[in-house]
Order: sequence, then structure tokens, then C-alpha cells
Amino acid sequence: MSQKAKLLILGLIVILAGILRFYRLGNYPSIFNDEAAVGYNAYSILKTGKDEFGQTFPLFFRSFGEGKLPLYIYEAVIPVAI
Repeated sequence: MSQKAKLLILGLIVILAGILRFYRLGNYPSIFNDEAAVGYNAYSILKTGKDEFGQTFPLFFRSFGEGKLPLYIYEAVIPVAI
């Protein structure tokens, strides 16, 4: 493959990446209830040490009729604290 062809492919990749990056940049993605529940539980654990149902440092989070993994919520406490 010639140097000119490599540069053309690289240029096309950069242009495509730019289009995909800036397409609909002004529109915010919607938030779903499970994402909001993780954020709320992380905030609640940070401030009170309890989940939304009042359990102290639970090993299983329940929310909106489903269970949530505790590692995901406890990891979310770090950026919420910042």
C-alpha cells in the first residue's frame, strides 16, 4: 500500500471520527430510572451510609422492582463525592 493511500485512509478515518463526535452534540442523552437510582443510592451511601430503603451498607440493592449490584453503586460513590 502506498504512502498516499495510507494518508487518504487516515484522513477518511479522522473525518468520520469528527463527524461522529460532533453529530448532535447539543442534544443531551436522556437518563433512565436505573441510572438515576444508582446515582441516588451512591449519594445516599455517601451521606448517610444507608440505601434508599434505610438499610445500612447493604450487600444487595433493590430498586424499581429489580436488584442492583453493590460494587457498581459503591464505585459510584467516588465520583459522587468529588
